[in-house]
Amino acid sequence: MIFLSRAIMFDAWLFWNDAIVFVPSDMLMLALVLISAFTIMVGTFQLLLASGREKHPENGTNVLALQEVFALSQREAEVVDYISRGYTKKKIAEVLFLSVNSVSTYTKSAYAKLGVHNRQEVIDLAKEYSGYNVGFS
Repeated sequence: MIFLSRAIMFDAWLFWNDAIVFVPSDMLMLALVLISAFTIMVGTFQLLLASGREKHPENGTNVLALQEVFALSQREAEVVDYISRGYTKKKIAEVLFLSVNSVSTYTKSAYAKLGVHNRQEVIDLAKEYSGYNVGFS
């Protein structure tokens, strides 16, 4: 997205140089300011989205190990990670920008793959795998 915004800015600069004869410079300056503001707004929105998906390794669990051992999808692993930290389905939905129904579906699928039946079993399993070294035999 950064490359796209820079390309837009570069094109706007070329437009400025080519059209300076035809359009009043105030209008071109306004166009450049609007494009810059839009670019900054898009970048800020991307940062906000990314911050909601940050991982918190301080919880002591190793969800990557669970993902590798039990063949969880990326989204299932994210949901299991938040479940193991005690998040409710509603809060997980907010953090991952999903509906509560989607979180329930990912939860059911992950529970089946993990062979567990409730949140506490997920937490216990995540703690059990907290010392597991991913990718090493």
